Amino acid sequence: MLLEEEQHIIQWLSQYGALPKMQVAKLIKKSDRVAKRIINYLLKTRQISLINNYYVGLDPLQKPDDRMVDALWVLLQFINNIALSSHYVAESPAQLYFLKENKSYEVIVLREGDEELLKLKRIQEGVKYIIVVPDESWISKVHKLNAPCVYATIAKEEKQEPMVTFYSED
Repeated sequence: MLLEEEQHIIQWLSQYGALPKMQVAKLIKKSDRVAKRIINYLLKTRQISLINNYYVGLDPLQKPDDRMVDALWVLLQFINNIALSSHYVAESPAQLYFLKENKSYEVIVLREGDEELLKLKRIQEGVKYIIVVPDESWISKVHKLNAPCVYATIAKEEKQEPMVTFYSED
């Protein structure tokens, strides 16, 4: 029988694909030492696999989805206000859907060439959107949603947790 946190890790890896070990540790909201022990146990019992010494996944050949990884970095900014089971894969073009304090959020990660992708987004009433853009200059380039939204950028540094910065539409 797996612990609740172990069950969540397996569920997340089946939904989101391979994720950085650091992300998984932060998603379970335990101390670094406890999170490391939980992940190491799952690795030792071969319920999950180590990928490139940085990611974990259900399959050792799995490739991480960089958009999903970025969406989860955004989610982690709110993790203390989110239940372990309150985040899911969203409908495209969004990557992630989560509930925070009884409010719904969707995270949409845009890449170079995706400036018009937001035109495909079907707006849902009551949902707030977090749009991750490559850099701040993109805020003026992308299609505007007729819904509450904020923009975010992610500054990545090797082997460290990225810095997520939020911007309003203004």
